[in-house]
Amino acid sequence: MKSQKGEYLLVDGGFVPSKLSVKDMPKAVSYLFNELVAYPDSTDKRAARRNLKDRCGHVLRRTGVVERADFHKRYPVRCSVYGVSRHLHFHYGLGNGSPVALLQRVTLSHEPSVNSSALMFHALTDTATLAKDRCAALIQGSDIAGETAEEGRALLSQLCQVIDVEHESDAAEQIDSLAV
Repeated sequence: MKSQKGEYLLVDGGFVPSKLSVKDMPKAVSYLFNELVAYPDSTDKRAARRNLKDRCGHVLRRTGVVERADFHKRYPVRCSVYGVSRHLHFHYGLGNGSPVALLQRVTLSHEPSVNSSALMFHALTDTATLAKDRCAALIQGSDIAGETAEEGRALLSQLCQVIDVEHESDAAEQIDSLAV
């Protein structure tokens, strides 16, 4: 994938131990591509992130927070991260000039998403840019299907509120209290 920029060639380089009919060839090629070339679970992870984004948008619209004049998508915050001044971009934020509340979508089944978000929330609270109770990780509880996701949720809960957008009523209530 890295050297071919997403494309691949099928060349004689081995053999299939059983005879294939012409109509079965696409299935065989698809199977071999998924086994040898494709990133594991890349489609599932993209779908999970898309679903999370849609759910977050729905819950935010339900609360009415998106109608506020101080609501922003991709909210930048200048913050010191290990002594280096950086712009951290949160998926959603409230405030004009300085943040009042920040929300970040986090796919618990995707470790880099958890780690990146944890770093951002830690930098905010460590530098007193924003209090822990004014920050929220927006997650889907159904992503918790293993030790890595459990650990990710535990880590985030030490740094900010964790809001499960699959429970719309509870999530809307938590976002409303954050947006006060």
